[in-house]
Amino acid sequence: MSDIDRTTRRPGRGPAWLYMLGGAVVFLLVYGFLFRRGMLGMRLWDSPVRVLVIALLGVAGGWLAYRLDSRPR
Repeated sequence: MSDIDRTTRRPGRGPAWLYMLGGAVVFLLVYGFLFRRGMLGMRLWDSPVRVLVIALLGVAGGWLAYRLDSRPR
């Protein structure tokens, strides 16, 4: 075995779409808690940032989590 073959792939942690969906849901829940009920006292639709943009940021966060979780050792 050569030195080049030392990296091994981790076993699959699930499909990428599941990470992306989870990221979108988590970002929407956190955003809704902070701006609707929580600290800032704003409702979700009063903010200039639309729900779709928050969901897309969550998808990007889920994709990043998937890439970090499935990279080789």
